[in-house]
Amino acid sequence: MSGVRSALLWPLALLWRLNVRLRAPLARREWHSASLGECDGFPVAVANHAKAELLRTSVGRALALIRRVHPRQYARLRHDLRGILVVQGRGLNGLSEENRICCLTERNVTRSSVAVTAGSIVHEAAHARLAASGIPYAPGVMKRCEAYCFRAQIAFAKRLPRDEFSFVDDWVAYLQRWIGVWPSPSAAFREYRRPTPHRPQLPAA
Repeated sequence: MSGVRSALLWPLALLWRLNVRLRAPLARREWHSASLGECDGFPVAVANHAKAELLRTSVGRALALIRRVHPRQYARLRHDLRGILVVQGRGLNGLSEENRICCLTERNVTRSSVAVTAGSIVHEAAHARLAASGIPYAPGVMKRCEAYCFRAQIAFAKRLPRDEFSFVDDWVAYLQRWIGVWPSPSAAFREYRRPTPHRPQLPAA
């Protein structure tokens, strides 16, 4: 049974890793055709022109939250990232390493709490910091890279005021479970197969 399960999981993991490799040219193309604007002087591009202002406002609220609760992380991400791109469709958020562009999916931005969107930006900015330091996102170090980025995300989450975001402790516990686990075929399978505890269930904030 485990052999059958592994055979089903590895193609999914391969597709996910292929998506990472294709992200740079796709992000470049999407960026030039997207609706480009700014949030606090930071470039934010939205692929869906019809929802550009709505989505850019959501990203702006996330950036403002980072600036408010963790000014140091905000200053670092302004240095580490060249911009944020909201792409259409569903899937995982990610980073275009070559372009240093944080790629958020429209589905995740619209269905997530502002705190979770902010946490995703912090996570991808940490990836950009590693890439700029000469540490590639390669098979031998993927889990260590992800652990570093999850810890940055957790450091941000722990500073969130509980009276505004009552789910913080559960979210932190959820993020801690991924350290040393993501990425793996079974983790990819679980992430794609069912909603994560911190997205649809969270109240809009």
